[in-house]
Amino acid sequence: MLMMISKGFRSVNFEVVSQENASSTMIKTSGEGSWKTSSFYLDSSGRSSISVPLRLTFPSQESIDDFLSNTRIDLSNNTDVKEELVAADHGDKKDANPSEYQLSIEAKVTLTVGSGEAVAAAVEDVLLQSFAKESLSLILKTTILMRVSRANGEKLDTEGAASVKTNIEIAAVVNESLSGLSKEQHAREILDALHRGGIVGLSTAENNSHRLRQTRLTPVMLHVALTHAFSIAVRTVNPTSFEETLISLTIRHSNTHSEPVQITNVALHPSHSRVVDNGECDSAQRPNLVVDMSKSVQWGFADQDDTNLPRVLERNQAISLILRVMASDDVRSRIFVSPISVTANVGCYEPSKSQHTVLAAADAQWTSVRSAVEPSDAFRVQINVVETEVKVGAPFVLLLNVSNLSADPRDIELRLEKSKFVEDSVSVIGSQTVLFRGLDAGCSRDWSSLGDEHLLAMEQSLYLGEVKASEKTSAEIRFIALQPGTLNIPSFELHDRKSDKFYRCVHNVRIVATA
Repeated sequence: MLMMISKGFRSVNFEVVSQENASSTMIKTSGEGSWKTSSFYLDSSGRSSISVPLRLTFPSQESIDDFLSNTRIDLSNNTDVKEELVAADHGDKKDANPSEYQLSIEAKVTLTVGSGEAVAAAVEDVLLQSFAKESLSLILKTTILMRVSRANGEKLDTEGAASVKTNIEIAAVVNESLSGLSKEQHAREILDALHRGGIVGLSTAENNSHRLRQTRLTPVMLHVALTHAFSIAVRTVNPTSFEETLISLTIRHSNTHSEPVQITNVALHPSHSRVVDNGECDSAQRPNLVVDMSKSVQWGFADQDDTNLPRVLERNQAISLILRVMASDDVRSRIFVSPISVTANVGCYEPSKSQHTVLAAADAQWTSVRSAVEPSDAFRVQINVVETEVKVGAPFVLLLNVSNLSADPRDIELRLEKSKFVEDSVSVIGSQTVLFRGLDAGCSRDWSSLGDEHLLAMEQSLYLGEVKASEKTSAEIRFIALQPGTLNIPSFELHDRKSDKFYRCVHNVRIVATA
């Protein structure tokens, strides 16, 4: 009975399941025993994940039942699934020891073609994720993980990685335990296997110290074209003020495939910052040194940007975002480089269809300013929102604690920037009638004049009075939210009447208003 498993397996037809109803990442027949598909790089390291459904077609119902009853199929994510499926389909058959036979999938790269330079590709792992019985066939959902690099092991650049094609040879193997054979018999089995030929690659089978006999089906060939799902470009924009750095981020569809790209997240990672060597830093601050600047950096999107995510890119489409980086440094004003990452899902958004989660990263340069220490010609401002819940149409209070860091007294006036003010009026917001009193004149009562402003400031300026050296004062600014959502608090400036100097306070404080 046991020998029949190996002999019956030799008559099984092994092939890749074509997916003609999919889009650009479909698997098409490329000839007898070969198929072709495309795959996306998971990140900038050259790793790629290829989903390959495989089919084992047995000659009879009896042969597939005997195979499932006596062969162990270990899944990469959950080995208990197989036992539950077999128990449901075949009950508690004990005709043979299931551990004596094990099905595995092996894969190796046979050819890699790059863009005019020596390129190497290797299979890192083969994951057997699930299997299902369909009539006389066994469908195996398999994922092949591979990595592409230059022949010397260095990472490929973006242009070089975009035109890599590789051939992957895939084989189905049944391993039979031969613990009862002598060493001489086992050696002859190995020599016979080498004489018959076979591929050497990574396998889903577990390492086994027992002697094994392998029954290998004729391998199939998969031609894979690797490409980037999207590309990003990062550029540092000349800052509008000394306190902040503006970074332009452009995300483009690669146009090498027809899948939609859904941008799900954009992030700056200051915890992995590197100091730029501008000739002024010592040996302890060379570019190889990674500095955690996460506690000193605040970043966000510029006020004018629509940052609602996710956003979908089709072919020939691109989006551009502006990031604001504000950083302080106890040492001196320094230039840093930090990675920016963009995460996306590639593919249709229907639950029944698979998606690829990919990531692209690039370096962004930003500049820190020296932290204000006492005594210094500066102010330290702490901003707090008093209300725990902000409602549309209801006033809320912003509490400011202003510290004078200089050695001289200051006569301070606070002024808001980019704010709208209306005179006493009765206006309609949606279906609600709201009465505003005590507001400064200077704007029409027509709400259309507010444009894109979503916050109404109830004070245009506040006189804080004289603040002595190394002392502080507090102030309250009232606002009214005009629409629900995440709203930006406008920046403000402090005017010292004694010296007639202006000090700009840039921040990224936001509030969430609900209807």
